[in-house]
Amino acid sequence: MRNNVEISNIKVFISKIINILRRKGMDRKEFIAGLLNRIGVFTKKTFNERLATQKIIFILQTKMKDFPTLYNFNLYISGPYSRKFTSDFYAIGDTSKYGKIEFNDQILNQKIEDFVTLIKPYISNRAILELLGTLIYLEKIGYTGDELKEKLQVVKSGFDEKQYAEAFVLAENINKVFT
Repeated sequence: MRNNVEISNIKVFISKIINILRRKGMDRKEFIAGLLNRIGVFTKKTFNERLATQKIIFILQTKMKDFPTLYNFNLYISGPYSRKFTSDFYAIGDTSKYGKIEFNDQILNQKIEDFVTLIKPYISNRAILELLGTLIYLEKIGYTGDELKEKLQVVKSGFDEKQYAEAFVLAENINKVFT
């Protein structure tokens, strides 16, 4: 029963997104540009800025149950990465020419604002974003508990205990936002 309700909610949300895109004449790239503007302006100037953008879209797509799956992400050296997203991100050009996307659903708007509040202090923290993205990727493929912690430390060795702990706390707080 719960799965049918979740599937129904997802279908309703995807329908809302499609209607927003159609109504505004937006395609996937414009949607992403508007969403990135909503979160904060991102540029492609540095690797860290591009990494932050990849991780944020991955986290939203993975954790926000209502968020449509726009990109396939695979685990790479610096965490989850999508070639298609990279292609779209470069094709978008300057995101400032797009507005900020707003949703008709107040709960969805609030979830995005709560997420922005959590993630903004980490935008320039490559280590935490890399660990966070990888942690969420490992959760997505089924790792939990101690096994998740052990796997993260194997896949992402070279970080200190404080950084691992910070990534886990941030992931837990993001989970609270999207549940």
